[in-house]
Amino acid sequence: MSPQPSDADIDSAIRSKDVAGLVRMLDDGLDANWKDARGDTLLHAAARLGDAGLVGKLLDKGARAFVHNDEAETPWETAVIWGRDAAAKILRARLDDEKLTRGSEPLTFASLQEIRDKTSETGVNQLHYLARKGQFAQVIALAAADPQGLSAADLLSKGLDGDTVLLKICQQGQLPLLAKPELWVKRPQEFQTLWENVPGNYRKDVDYNAFVSQLRQAKLQSHGKLKLKGFQK
Repeated sequence: MSPQPSDADIDSAIRSKDVAGLVRMLDDGLDANWKDARGDTLLHAAARLGDAGLVGKLLDKGARAFVHNDEAETPWETAVIWGRDAAAKILRARLDDEKLTRGSEPLTFASLQEIRDKTSETGVNQLHYLARKGQFAQVIALAAADPQGLSAADLLSKGLDGDTVLLKICQQGQLPLLAKPELWVKRPQEFQTLWENVPGNYRKDVDYNAFVSQLRQAKLQSHGKLKLKGFQK
């Protein structure tokens, strides 16, 4: 029997997209459910690469389709996120065949601080997770009651896939949730920073000029004076 590859060997094969090397490792006895330090399985890696043949090989070798990495993604979700349609189709079919679903309740938090603490504890960006799952409305409600509120830094932070929280919000069609004057009345420049980072194709989801007008009015009502700078079309 060939010696088992080290984690470093497996990581190297994944990073270099050495599908043939991974197949050889599997044929030599590598556990099809091997995981890396982030909880990514070989099936997650194959989904990210979009190699339908490797996905099929792993499933044939007993790889579990209903497994989550540290970003709470199944391999199918990874394939969808990365736009790997062929791999996603195979993985979705396996989930359907096994009649498996996520089966988990939406995450709920009592405060923004709890979200930040959970991020620090797990190393997984919880704002990113909630945005990706279309659950950002609860964050907005918590932000409205939090003295510090949301910041541009919060929303421009990234998940393990390299995308920002803001981009995930946009992709879920939830950008209008951020266009609430009460969130930014004390720190309008924070919203301006965010707006500058909204991809152009999503800007149509918010009437920027109308929002600025509402923010000015909220500022007047809150402080009795108008001090909004930095806003521009």
